[in-house]
Amino acid sequence: MVAAALPFYRVQFIAYLMHDLENARWLWERVPAAVRSDEEIIRIWGVAKLLWNNEMSAAYAQLSAAGWKDAAVQGMAAKLVDDLRRDKVDLVAKSHSTISVESCAQLLGMSREEAVARCQSLGWAIEGDFIKPVKSRAVMPQLLNSDELQALTEYVCSLDTK
Repeated sequence: MVAAALPFYRVQFIAYLMHDLENARWLWERVPAAVRSDEEIIRIWGVAKLLWNNEMSAAYAQLSAAGWKDAAVQGMAAKLVDDLRRDKVDLVAKSHSTISVESCAQLLGMSREEAVARCQSLGWAIEGDFIKPVKSRAVMPQLLNSDELQALTEYVCSLDTK
C-alpha cells in the first residue's frame, strides 16, 4: 500500500515546494512513518528545510545533484531550480539598485561567472564586483479606454458637487 503511494507523495511534496512551503511542512507532518523513511522523501524534505531557512545555495545544490530515482521528481526538481532562480532575479530587480556579484551568485545558486552571464543576458550592467539590475517594466493592461475613463471622471465629479 505505502509503496504504491510513494510516487504520489513524492510528486505532491515537490509540487508544494514550488509554490507553498507551509503546506509542504504540513504534508510532512501528516504522511505515514513508512513514507517518511523513503530516501527520496527525506531528500525532498531536506530541500524544504533549506528553502524554509533561505539557504538557497545548498537548496540549489541538493535539487541539482544527480540521483533522483523518480523521473517525475527529477524533472520537477529541475523546474523548481528554474522557478526559484526566476523568482530571485525578479526579487533582486525589484529590491536592489546594486548588488554584489557574490551575493547575486549565492542567491541564484550559480558560480560568479554564470551569475554575471545570466545578469548580462537580462541587460543588467556589471561594474567591477557589482551588478546594477534593471527594473522590469511590466506593462499593466489598461482596463478602461479613454471614453470610459472620461465618463467615470464626470460621474465622480458630479458626486462631489452634490
